[in-house]
Amino acid sequence: MRLIAISLCCLMPCTVRCRSWRNIEPLHGWNENDTSGTIWRMEFNPLFTSAPTSMPTTATPSDIPSSRPSSFPSAPPSASPSVAPSPSPSTAPSESDPYRPNDPPKNPEQWYFNYDTSANALYGPGHAGIIQQQNNQFNVGYKNNRWGSVGNPPNNYWTEFMDNGFGPWRGILANRNPTRNMCDRVGMQSPIDLRPSGAVCDEHHEVRSRRGDFQIFEDEVTKEIQPNKLRLRYKRRPCRNLNELACQEPDPPNADFPNNWGGYADVTHIDFKVPGEHLIRGEKFDGEMQIFHIHRGRRRMVVQSVTIRATSTGFNSYFQEAIDVFRAVYDINIARCSALRRKERRLVSNAHIILGKNMTSKFHDYSSWGDFSTGLEDVELESKRSLRKSNWDPYHELLIPSIHFYRYDGSLTEPPCGEFVSWFVSDTPMRISLSQLEEVKTILFKNVDENCQPTSVQFGHSVARPIQETAGRPVWQCTPREFGPDP
Repeated sequence: MRLIAISLCCLMPCTVRCRSWRNIEPLHGWNENDTSGTIWRMEFNPLFTSAPTSMPTTATPSDIPSSRPSSFPSAPPSASPSVAPSPSPSTAPSESDPYRPNDPPKNPEQWYFNYDTSANALYGPGHAGIIQQQNNQFNVGYKNNRWGSVGNPPNNYWTEFMDNGFGPWRGILANRNPTRNMCDRVGMQSPIDLRPSGAVCDEHHEVRSRRGDFQIFEDEVTKEIQPNKLRLRYKRRPCRNLNELACQEPDPPNADFPNNWGGYADVTHIDFKVPGEHLIRGEKFDGEMQIFHIHRGRRRMVVQSVTIRATSTGFNSYFQEAIDVFRAVYDINIARCSALRRKERRLVSNAHIILGKNMTSKFHDYSSWGDFSTGLEDVELESKRSLRKSNWDPYHELLIPSIHFYRYDGSLTEPPCGEFVSWFVSDTPMRISLSQLEEVKTILFKNVDENCQPTSVQFGHSVARPIQETAGRPVWQCTPREFGPDP
């Protein structure tokens, strides 16, 4: 039964929750004694009377609102209003999205992966779900987790630490089998939501750090815009034995970790991720800086990590120095791409002249790269000149504002997801500005390679692995109750 007249609505018993003044229709058919099956809700509470107050005016409406507006709608709603969302909403990002995800390669290598968490993704980390294990236990895991089948690239970073590796740290992680893929495991994976499990903090002093000899604008620190992170890779010290004078200098940044780790551990690299990978008591963050150390005694990686919060007033001059070195790499990549497109444009122009007919260049979007007016050499020179000549300290208090932290043992947060990482996550986020966050996103999400191909594997503006199951692991927080700052 469909009621369409306003007068009928006013006379009927108010057992139907009215949605509007017209098209009053319960979900399962109207019954004046049953309202449980309806979803309509009255949008206001009109005062019903037995007779209308007056006829509506036909005068020209005024330009300003009435001082005593009517409680009735000025015009009836649509005769056929939509009552449900579109049956096929678009899943594609808006055209205004400045960081649209890149399509996977048509024939990707076996080591390709991305951060696509949609249900039918082919290369992503999966989406959360309940997973039944072989022992009939149920855990929160990730369905459609394609990272578990990601292979090792020819230049696998972790090969350096294997028995067949190279440099002073060759063999240091051989017993950990760091190239083995563990991304489909549950229980020791990272990142996690950091919530103390009741375990006691056994650390009794802050992380004691030394900035080392290398400056980030020099060649001893390699600046890399990788598909899923920004990385500073530090040159290794000459040899492993720090008791030998020849092994002591020059040295990268290094740190002494509390609770009997024994000695200083060298920084191997620093990664910057957007957004933050770890949560702290359910709170999400805009980014994360992860300082990786190799510990020769325990033969594992130790990561001092700090989450990042962006605010309108949070400009961080010290963090900007790191942004500047990555911006220099980004500008050079864009300039090289621009030069390549200019070269291709000239070749096409010459072909037009020789062939004497219209042609369509596959570089028709060259104009979008045409804002770069300087030559490649000028860009490289200007980038080097603009960098601050400082001995950048990754442990600076503007980067790691607290000496206290959360502790747990876990894994790498990307393939091969090796479970040989001890995490020290600062309990206080680094502060940066919103414009600095956008600059990091631009560098990471809009970078191109030497062939002008976009490199980012982000999805939904994210290169953060989804939160993994803690699975009963000890997680503890070290606070001022356990220790204060060193004298």
